[in-house]
Amino acid sequence: MGLKSFVLLAVLAFSIRSLIRHRILASQIFPRILLLTPAIAGLLVVVFYGWTAFTSRHLSEVGSTPYSDLAQAFRHGHLYIESLPSDKLLSLSDPYDPVLNAPYRYHDMSLYNGKYYLYFGPLPAIFLFLPVQLMGLQMTGYTACFILGALLLLTQTFIIIKSIGHEVFQHPVLLSGTIMLLGFGSATPMLLRRPAIYEIAILSGALFLSCSILCLVLFLRSDASGFKWGCSSIIFAFFAFSSRPSQLVSVFMISFLFIVVFAQNLRQKAAYLGIATSLVLLICSYNYFRFESIFEFGNHFQLSGFDTRSFPTFDLDWIKPKIIGDLLTIPEFASTIPWLKFGIPIYATALGPTALEPSIGLLIYAPWLIPVFTLFILRSRKIFNADRGLFTTIIFTGISAVGSFTVQTVVVPGLTYRYLGDYAPFIFLAAGMFIFHTILTLKTESYFLRIMATICLFVTVVVVGLLSFTGYYNPLGY
Repeated sequence: MGLKSFVLLAVLAFSIRSLIRHRILASQIFPRILLLTPAIAGLLVVVFYGWTAFTSRHLSEVGSTPYSDLAQAFRHGHLYIESLPSDKLLSLSDPYDPVLNAPYRYHDMSLYNGKYYLYFGPLPAIFLFLPVQLMGLQMTGYTACFILGALLLLTQTFIIIKSIGHEVFQHPVLLSGTIMLLGFGSATPMLLRRPAIYEIAILSGALFLSCSILCLVLFLRSDASGFKWGCSSIIFAFFAFSSRPSQLVSVFMISFLFIVVFAQNLRQKAAYLGIATSLVLLICSYNYFRFESIFEFGNHFQLSGFDTRSFPTFDLDWIKPKIIGDLLTIPEFASTIPWLKFGIPIYATALGPTALEPSIGLLIYAPWLIPVFTLFILRSRKIFNADRGLFTTIIFTGISAVGSFTVQTVVVPGLTYRYLGDYAPFIFLAAGMFIFHTILTLKTESYFLRIMATICLFVTVVVVGLLSFTGYYNPLGY
């Protein structure tokens, strides 16, 4: 064998050895890198949340928000806001007339007995603003929205992990896609583009209801020691209601589940009932000490662009505009970046045609929810027989979304994309749990399902991402 042949064989042998070695190393390293993809996906979503909220800071009350004022009031031992109404407002023939009070009102605050009160529940002030003030600092509205949005994503990710089981970690790419779906489908990016008082209430309600669902999952996955998770689930459900009254149905449903269905003995029934009753009395007392009525949350005394006293409690004519507006409002298309803007609902509500705020239909940015819902109905019996805990969680999550939508329809006649934030997170959470479980169980069809899930995710992320650039007030100037 000549020298050249020997060198050639040596180089070839070395190359084959190196290829085999690097392939083995790659096979060991690549799965480890894949394990990081869920964390990377979550980090990307949170970074996008932060950029959205902090580039919209001038739309929030910098340095002070009504929640900051409420926390300050709690520190001083009273429930009313310390900013006193002006004498000109109080001297009006009708201080609640939106035309007369426009120059003098503290917008969207409730005026009662010569004092301002915050219409929404107190939990965001207690949970975020009060602790920060006790440390000698100030919490801004955009910071609060960012924190609540990030915690909402984290909590719902834990729900996916705990409801499906540790098998989720064997599918890091699928988990990463689910995290992206939760992060964008929840409408949080669009809420963060206007990080003010309404958005704080909505995100706080969604976060605490998600915590309640997480405790429900932990209860269903635990043994006899799950009693503590049942108590926690009831408490967090009431926290959600105390943040956003539209979560009313979820409070009743979670209380019913634990008191009537899940309690194993009379002692547990009494404990669950005692917790729920105590929280009901606490909320009723909070309302009574503010407005001398246990059922009054302040909406009838709210100073806004409309006289809410003239609205009936419920009107059947509200149903059609609400359903079509929330589900099917089409965005406006543009020839320049970001190519999409919120559209105007086609039907007027009880507030009149001038009150139609820009919005987008849930089924417009997530049309795939219809076949997913249909598939869930077809496979519901199999899921129930295979994993009753997961089935219960999906059903509860879906009913929570429907319940919030129903309360909105009954109580709130307006239409705006903000209201999607009350129930969209739970529609996408239920869909995420179902899609994840279906892909894992339908082995022969999982490749097709993964492709379809990827397309659905791409559509939702792109549409919501583009819309979040403009939002309602278009702070970036697009």
